[in-house]
Amino acid sequence: MHAPYGQEQVQQEAMADLYERYWFIVLRTIHQHISSHEDAEDVLLDVFLAALESDVCSHLIEQQQVA
Repeated sequence: MHAPYGQEQVQQEAMADLYERYWFIVLRTIHQHISSHEDAEDVLLDVFLAALESDVCSHLIEQQQVA
């Protein structure tokens, strides 16, 4: 589902903010299961891409914009 024109920039900024807030926590959790740093970074990107594509993430971004 694509955002209306103009909201896409806002959603990108909100997703960047979510990434900045949580990337280290997520990466640390991934490292508990994967010892290779390169593989862990790949999984980290997969996690955030999946979040970006999910409806749940869209809902979180909307909530963040209201706050």
